[in-house]
Amino acid sequence: ENNYWFYTDSSSIQSLIYGPADFIPFADDFISGLPSGPSYCSSFGNYYSDYTTPCDSVGQGDTLYLLFSGDDSDLHMREVVPVLIRSSCYPGGVVVTLLETDTSSGVYKGTAVPVERAGQGNIRTDDIFQRIGVNTSDTMFIRPLFFSFPEIAVVYNAPRMGVRKKDTYTVVCGDVLKLPFTIKNRNAVIYDVAGRERRVGVRERTLNLTGLPSGIYFLKYGGKSLKIVKVK
Repeated sequence: ENNYWFYTDSSSIQSLIYGPADFIPFADDFISGLPSGPSYCSSFGNYYSDYTTPCDSVGQGDTLYLLFSGDDSDLHMREVVPVLIRSSCYPGGVVVTLLETDTSSGVYKGTAVPVERAGQGNIRTDDIFQRIGVNTSDTMFIRPLFFSFPEIAVVYNAPRMGVRKKDTYTVVCGDVLKLPFTIKNRNAVIYDVAGRERRVGVRERTLNLTGLPSGIYFLKYGGKSLKIVKVK
């Protein structure tokens, strides 16, 4: 089945192989000299092409620009992060790969293209070319694999509607949020769902949310609001 490796272990996959073949089981620990991936995710979201403004709705012909921030397991290699994207066309999802921007940046970027179609297309081809099939009015659910982060939702609109610009955008993070923009003030003010101010520390493009419990918060900037979903 498609993406079968994600749902089972290597022995189950080996049982599906018929005829002469060499099969190497999955490694369950770090192999020296091979690229791995981050062990911690600080934030993840979908953005416009500048990778600065969060975006939660796209239209026909638009591209998903995915940004993952975390640690760096190997400072000498550019590593990758696999991301699962689900839609009503592909409820099991397709996997796209985000590539680290530098050998030690801890920032991973990648793209995927929603393709509108009446029914399910060729998922193998879409998987190879980092495409996701969507219906005319659909919602894509996206999350990085191997991390306990909730899915983010990106709405796909009908062609006549195009990109739906909103005043509130969403990012998911842990105790530390790496921002795609710079806040000049040393202390930023965020609000919880009850409207109470919660002060957090700011260092360059990083928000320290260590003192806050898991929940939903809002950061005001540039006339817009960034919705922050903090998870443990």
